[in-house]
Amino acid sequence: MTFEESHSVLSFIVILMNLYNHVFRILLVIALISIFLTPGFAETGIARAIPSLIEPTGIISINLTVYAGTSQSYSLWEYIPQNWTVLNMSTTTCQYDQSARKITCAKYTTSSNGLGAINISYNLTAPASGQYAFSGIYSIQGMAVENNISGDTTATIGKPRLSVSISGPDSGEPNTSLQFSSSSSGGEPPYTYNWNFGDGFKSTDQNPSHAYASTGTYTITLVMNDSSGSVQKTGAIVISGAANNISNTTTNQSSANLTSSITRSMPASVVAGSMMTVVLNIDLPDYSYYTIQEAVPMPWFILSVSNPGCTLNASGDNLVLCVAMGASPGRLSYDVYAPSGIALGSVYNFSGNYTFSSPVIIRSIIGAGSVTISNQKTCPLCTSPGQWSSCENGNKARTKYVCDNSTYTCVSQQDIQSCCMPCSANSTWSGCVNNIKTRTINVCSVVTSYKCADMQENETCVSEQANLTIDTYPVKGNAIVDGAGWGVSPQTRSIAIGSHTVSFGDVTGYTKPNSETINIDSNGAVVNKSYVKQQEIRCGDGICNGNETSAVCSQDCSIDISCIASIDKIDSDSLELKTTCLKKDALLSWKIDKPQTFPIIRADLKTAYNLNSSEIAINKLSRTDLSDAYQYLNIIPSFNNSIKEMTIRFAVRNTWITTNKIDANSIKLNRYEAYWQNIPTTKTGSDENYTYYQATITETGIFGINGQKSECPVCSPATTWSSCADGVRKRTNNLCDKVKLECVPTQETEKCCMPCTPDTDWTECKDSKQARKTYKCSEETSFNCIESPDERSCITRSDAEFAMASAQTAIDIANNENKNTTKAKISLLNSQASFADTDYEKAKRFADESRMFAQNAPILAQPFFLPIPFEFLAIIIIAAAAGAAGFLYWKRHQGFENCIVCEKPTAMHFKCSACAGSVCFRHSKVDHGKLYCDSCLRMGLNKKSLE
Repeated sequence: MTFEESHSVLSFIVILMNLYNHVFRILLVIALISIFLTPGFAETGIARAIPSLIEPTGIISINLTVYAGTSQSYSLWEYIPQNWTVLNMSTTTCQYDQSARKITCAKYTTSSNGLGAINISYNLTAPASGQYAFSGIYSIQGMAVENNISGDTTATIGKPRLSVSISGPDSGEPNTSLQFSSSSSGGEPPYTYNWNFGDGFKSTDQNPSHAYASTGTYTITLVMNDSSGSVQKTGAIVISGAANNISNTTTNQSSANLTSSITRSMPASVVAGSMMTVVLNIDLPDYSYYTIQEAVPMPWFILSVSNPGCTLNASGDNLVLCVAMGASPGRLSYDVYAPSGIALGSVYNFSGNYTFSSPVIIRSIIGAGSVTISNQKTCPLCTSPGQWSSCENGNKARTKYVCDNSTYTCVSQQDIQSCCMPCSANSTWSGCVNNIKTRTINVCSVVTSYKCADMQENETCVSEQANLTIDTYPVKGNAIVDGAGWGVSPQTRSIAIGSHTVSFGDVTGYTKPNSETINIDSNGAVVNKSYVKQQEIRCGDGICNGNETSAVCSQDCSIDISCIASIDKIDSDSLELKTTCLKKDALLSWKIDKPQTFPIIRADLKTAYNLNSSEIAINKLSRTDLSDAYQYLNIIPSFNNSIKEMTIRFAVRNTWITTNKIDANSIKLNRYEAYWQNIPTTKTGSDENYTYYQATITETGIFGINGQKSECPVCSPATTWSSCADGVRKRTNNLCDKVKLECVPTQETEKCCMPCTPDTDWTECKDSKQARKTYKCSEETSFNCIESPDERSCITRSDAEFAMASAQTAIDIANNENKNTTKAKISLLNSQASFADTDYEKAKRFADESRMFAQNAPILAQPFFLPIPFEFLAIIIIAAAAGAAGFLYWKRHQGFENCIVCEKPTAMHFKCSACAGSVCFRHSKVDHGKLYCDSCLRMGLNKKSLE
């Protein structure tokens, strides 16, 4: 019950005492005491909960919890800041006034148990940015708590969380370039991308391409980072079908530019007395090993560790130790428990040392490293998991106990995990070849989903032998080394390191290759030689189209021998590719691999029909009509329209890319036909000298390789502004020159405010107001000082004096009747002390309280003995209680009217002169000896118009 409610009830009872006899007075006093003694003074308060992260223009819920205890009523006003939009309310006892931007809630009950705890929530749409304060006026029966609200009061609009998605094919063939892409939203730059294709290769491009060397199912992972953390997405791809018969299709990616990293994932907050899981994702450039020493803060303690290569430190240092080999990537997770005695709001940091090999490097961890203890309900510490069963059919099981978040009790769950069955024995070591010996080991790995898989294991050795491979085509002739016949090619044998003579046997109808001397080192050697027809017969137009007449031509068009692909010429300006006996849709490849003299390193050809023979000339051109061009080419086939499709793989020097500030991802192959037309081009990899691309053409002609300029680099931040001098401040900013693509220091100036005239003193309090003049600098007035009025409410000395005089009069009257007025006197002393400190507003408030206690002292001191029958007394008590309850209801709805001037205080109450037959029960101010009232209490309990 609030101060005003108590005052109004007492005033009402005083009036009744003047109208009825002593017996009824005593009964009303008993009813009054029962009202004061009814439960309602239990612990009360209001708590507000605002979400910790509010996204721009997002929809959020704000919760108000009214802890009314056994109180029987409450009311509140909740103010909504500007730019917020209220969508709906969770309770019908609340209404929203849009014009006043105010939510009003009130509730009352006649139950002796009171209201208890009541939850109120309302949904809002947040603005795009800014920081906003929520406030209000809150009252619970018997206690005003407008300054006693707990919880958040400020809402800050943050940036949207980072989210990412990945896309790409779900299947493909070996040695085929596949395109993958990513899209993201939210977060805060800079962004980084870390792709892992599941076969040991990685990429830091946003939209990379990749070719798999062999069949299988691979897990693709993208970890994207912004300035505040990271998110991870995974997918799967199935590589099936036979590999294309293309040599050196996949460019080996160098691991020199790849970096190792470790990312931690853990909750931002956790409840005291509950478990938390910490996950570490380890990213390695190749098959290597790592060690981890993860420190868990005290008094947290470790429950379990999931990675078989990790153990708990037995020395009691609260550490997790991990050592793993031959695993890329790796994953570690461990469970820790926060004891229930940890204080709310405590922050604990997780840290450690992380070492990777090949090369040996140390990387700091990426991701959250701290956790905050929250105040939500907590789960108990559950029993530790049971022991794992033996591995059967690739699975092991155990019983673990987890907390049910709905009941906050521990429940048992069956925990099943994949495991490794015994793998097959390893193969024996091979002989020493190129100073390396190899064997196949059969191991179980998380990467292979706990299945046994073959893995090649290498070991360095020392040998004086090396392999020599001899292969001839299109016929398989005899290979002769140092005069000794090796047999029909292909042949691979171990031979002593040094010089050897290689020659070839005769094949009828073909000219054999020339003999040559080769030098074999520890890397061995491969000799490819072709037998050439002694005589080439071209029939008609050279195209096998069924119009051949002679037997020789028909025999040539049967395409019954292997095709010959040869490079007749390659220099710095031209390239001539030649083929003989090419079937329609058959794939023929040339590997040039000399980007230092010619940009094309490989050409893969499919023809539209059978060919006896064909030649393709590729010549460099000198042109200037394509912007940012690297090279121009003219591709000319010997037969028009004979090419069905031709995949060209080319290399671009890295020095040209960096010197010309070209974006490597923008380089394309273009074809000219009246204008330059872009051909879809894929970036396939890079090394220290070149970046590699491929594009497929279906028409020949003039082509150009070009790229686009890179964007400006990120320049260093501007210096801080200098002090304001003569209305101007300065700083140096680093801006990008979009022509040179370089950061250039630039001097910047800005208007600023010089010190303004000090504010004037406050004027004397008049009509409850006082004013002063303030001087502020404003951008709207070109940084000039402007004068603005400032006004505030106040209480005059005369107001406070009149209030204390009224209180003293009430105390004197109560003393004359020998009534106890201790509380009134204490309040009056506080009022006088505040008056002495010139705090007139506080003095007036204490004086009002003193007057209330003094007025009601005669009522509270009435005797409690009634010479009447008990039955009659019970009836009267019930009637009095019902009347008091009805009065409370009437008071809330219609019992008051405004009145203007009240008479000077009498012994018991103030009388409203402007409201006939009514009592002023709450006043607002005193001015020139007149008391102004907020509300009038009608004696007749019915509304009347003011006169």
